[in-house]
Amino acid sequence: MPKLVVLISVKLHAELLTPKSMSEGNGSNLQALMDATASGRLLGEISLVISNRLHAKGLQRAQNAGIPTTYLNLIPYSKRFPTSDASIKYGSEAREAYDTDLASKVLEVKPDMVVCAGFMHQILSNAFLDPLAKDDIPILNLHPALPGAYDGVGAIERAFADFQDGKIKRTGIMIHYVIREV
Repeated sequence: MPKLVVLISVKLHAELLTPKSMSEGNGSNLQALMDATASGRLLGEISLVISNRLHAKGLQRAQNAGIPTTYLNLIPYSKRFPTSDASIKYGSEAREAYDTDLASKVLEVKPDMVVCAGFMHQILSNAFLDPLAKDDIPILNLHPALPGAYDGVGAIERAFADFQDGKIKRTGIMIHYVIREV
């Protein structure tokens, strides 16, 4: 049976980005994956759930279901590389080190696929993508917007606000492979 690793509820700390409010996931995408594997609609087993938020609701859901979990926070990496400009940004030493360690944790369970479900980590760096590509492990992202609309953090909130303001009449989701060319 294929083994899945699910990356969930990862949110960069607002104080390190901008003062804007950032939404908090409740693990519903993970729950849908857990339900689908339990019912046999999705052939596979979730081998590991990783979050950078210690109190992520998805971690609780996984633990309650007996699925192993890992907590890997980005903040210690930004403190370890304080000279890096906004050290959590893509391409910084902190992000490269974090993504390297994240890849190592994923590879420990030898998954057949990685699913990003509420994984708001901006763009995964090559430090994460390359080791998984070397082992032919595909990465899928569940993104709460249609192609070309509402990239990045806060997609649901922005789409909903635009709908309420009459700027759009429909929205949706997409599932896509995570690739280097982003």
